[in-house]
Amino acid sequence: MNFILVRQILILCSAFVGLCAHADPAELERLKGFAEHQIEQKQFDHERSRGEQEFLEEQEQWDRQRQQDLSEYRKSKTANALEVSDDGPDALADAREKKLLAVEHEKNRTEYSKNRLKFDRSKRKDLVSEMEELNIYSNRPR
Repeated sequence: MNFILVRQILILCSAFVGLCAHADPAELERLKGFAEHQIEQKQFDHERSRGEQEFLEEQEQWDRQRQQDLSEYRKSKTANALEVSDDGPDALADAREKKLLAVEHEKNRTEYSKNRLKFDRSKRKDLVSEMEELNIYSNRPR
């Protein structure tokens, strides 16, 4: 009886192995395509991580250069700030020049306003205004 049971089990196992060996060709193609896709994804991920590493290195180098340039700029800025002061001879000379320009400008402005008044008075004697010409300057009854 054991012999019959073992024989039936062997027949079932061989039938199962045979079925697995003769699986659906579409399913085998699908599994094969999936394996290829997995390999391509691994290659893509590897290339992407390599590119990301290069990008990070470039970014780090740019940050270092930026920090170095920023420190140099701050040093030069403080050096320039020490050279120019409000109490220095250059600032005093500039203030004197501005004061002279302001005095000259005021003189020119007053001269212009006097000439303008003379010109306006002489112009008015000869010309009649539109209000006078049209006789609309008087108060009319409404």
